[in-house]
Amino acid sequence: MTLANPLKRGKQVAPYAQVIEVAKSGTFKSGIKEALDSITDATASKRYCVLIASGDYTETAGVPAKPNVDIMALGPVKISSGVSPALDLDWNQRVIGNLRAHYTGSGAGTDQAVAIRMKISGYQATSDIFESQVIDGLTGVVESAQTSAPSSAAILVTVDDTSASSEDPVFGEQIVRNCLAMNMASTSGGYDIGIFVGQESGNQYVEVPVTIRACQAYGPGAGMLIQSGIDDINETYRDFTMFDSFANGYNEDDSGAVGIFMQGPGKLYHCRAVSDSVDGYGYECSFEYSPNGGTLELHDCQGFAIEGDPGGDPGETDDGFGLQIDTAGTPVIHLIGGKYRGGTTNGADLAFEDGETQVDEILQVNSNTDYTSIGTGLTLSDPRSGKATISNGTNTVTVTNSIVTTASVIVVTPTQRVQDASNDMIWWATPGANQFTINTPNNVNGNTVFAWRVAKA
Repeated sequence: MTLANPLKRGKQVAPYAQVIEVAKSGTFKSGIKEALDSITDATASKRYCVLIASGDYTETAGVPAKPNVDIMALGPVKISSGVSPALDLDWNQRVIGNLRAHYTGSGAGTDQAVAIRMKISGYQATSDIFESQVIDGLTGVVESAQTSAPSSAAILVTVDDTSASSEDPVFGEQIVRNCLAMNMASTSGGYDIGIFVGQESGNQYVEVPVTIRACQAYGPGAGMLIQSGIDDINETYRDFTMFDSFANGYNEDDSGAVGIFMQGPGKLYHCRAVSDSVDGYGYECSFEYSPNGGTLELHDCQGFAIEGDPGGDPGETDDGFGLQIDTAGTPVIHLIGGKYRGGTTNGADLAFEDGETQVDEILQVNSNTDYTSIGTGLTLSDPRSGKATISNGTNTVTVTNSIVTTASVIVVTPTQRVQDASNDMIWWATPGANQFTINTPNNVNGNTVFAWRVAKA
């Protein structure tokens, strides 16, 4: 049997050297791990493919990672295992087709209980080699309560840097597309997550950005937990971008569940984060994994706290928060459009964590963002737009703005009729060190207000 490999980041990888078939009956391999264990000579130039017939497969030892061996489901395939991770994937391995991995155990000791783990394991880039790890269309499920694991994740995206050095860093990217993560666990004292983008303890020399697109994630602790960040001391750069995804922290029996918990910077576009729990958070933001700070941008996103009723109206909870910020790590948050709703009594749409104080420019909200309440001590600013007045008898005003550079594109429009016809032309000039000027040809007759917006910074 001959199969052509899919294209990989613009280059064709080697054709499969051999195909091994797995089925519930017949003369084929009866288990997926059995098929993988039978392969001992796979290399980048001698790739294998394991074909799996439709069915439910119980893998008592889990399905281990196998470099240069792809897995292809020929129909709906369910893998169940009490060993974590139920499905382990190497950076140089692909899974193709309709495949679900269920972790069915009751705990993983000191390790996380995981259904699907995608892990770049100390890959060394010595000559500008760039590799991708991609999963597309998979479902990860943690089925049962955990008694000993410190936490659990339906899909874990992580990096092992045990052999990294400044000369040979871990270098690549990880992409999660069209996946479903369902965590139905409840760990005493732990944290149970749908999709967990994590870092190994003490990451060093890691440059592996993560992209999530069109995914859904559910967890009683958090729908998603994202440990992105910038750490110049350890030379770790874990960029994060997400598009068109949904996350739900659904713990109705406890408090404090989070839709999306961002522990570092990133860019999110058209994403929706919902918490159903008491005192829940649509988004929670704390840059504890980013010692060098950074910026989190939420473009046309939604953050809702909906106490105990995922079908209820946004904002019906008394105590939740649409978006809450912990100032650890000095984050800068930009809300660009979107909608946020929290509690109507003790909560708020936008807020700082209890005991935190305002930090200048920490939360910047543009005029298209929909919110109705803010927490105590919180002030908002929009670095991309504002108004400025040229005073009577003058023809210029200087605007101070934190993001203006010499490369800025700025739009200026009058908000009222300019009284002197000789001033029907206006212009901006000298953009630079966080400021620019608005000018008219002649002195204005009466205070004249102009609206401005930085279109590009």
